Amino acid sequence: MKLSELIKERQKYADPFLVRAEDKISGVQLAKDAGVPTPEIFFSGDSITNFSTDTPFVVKHNNLSSSVGVQYFPTGGTVCNFNKSPTLSGEPSVMQNIVPKVMIEEMVFPHPNDKVLYDIKFLFLKNKLWSILVTDPNNRKVKYTMDENLQPVKFFNDNWIFGTLTKLPHHIHDCIKYAKILSEKYFHDTFIRIDFYSTSRGAVFGEFTTNPWGGDHICYDQNIAAGKYFMSN
Repeated sequence: MKLSELIKERQKYADPFLVRAEDKISGVQLAKDAGVPTPEIFFSGDSITNFSTDTPFVVKHNNLSSSVGVQYFPTGGTVCNFNKSPTLSGEPSVMQNIVPKVMIEEMVFPHPNDKVLYDIKFLFLKNKLWSILVTDPNNRKVKYTMDENLQPVKFFNDNWIFGTLTKLPHHIHDCIKYAKILSEKYFHDTFIRIDFYSTSRGAVFGEFTTNPWGGDHICYDQNIAAGKYFMSN
């Protein structure tokens, strides 16, 4: 069975723990409970009517993916009206079963050596770190993919541009360490994508993704090899 088929099969079901992990609010709490550095959540609820702070923050929905609906306030500011999204339809069952809320979260900034905020995604298959994806913040179509030894490897098909990093994100080793802690604690018998940021205050948890990339874009060789590994272990 291919990895893409495993991912698409999971989309039909709403395992309660996976719903909890995918929810951006309770997902942060799971990471915090495991002793992993997380962004601070300033507020969560059905709607924001009047929130103001001088601290940099982001406003987002707890049930939407791909930065949909995210608003950034890098110098702080005021939010007067921000409502939860409707319950999702046509999305994986896990996402459909998240109770919609809105949240205000600490905004993180890149380490000075990085200059850009690297979003680093770790794919685990039954607790094995299978692949690492770094997205170029300046061109999100460019993907840098590596194996667990940080060696370049092609993971996606040609719909995305495959690049080679000239310098690793400053905190990538800490990101790997914390991602492994979360995989071991919560997902050792399944597959999961765990996202981190290399920030000015170190490795910081981003989110859990229970249906990584919707099972799409994975190149043929990786799709076969990853599926075979998962099914045989």
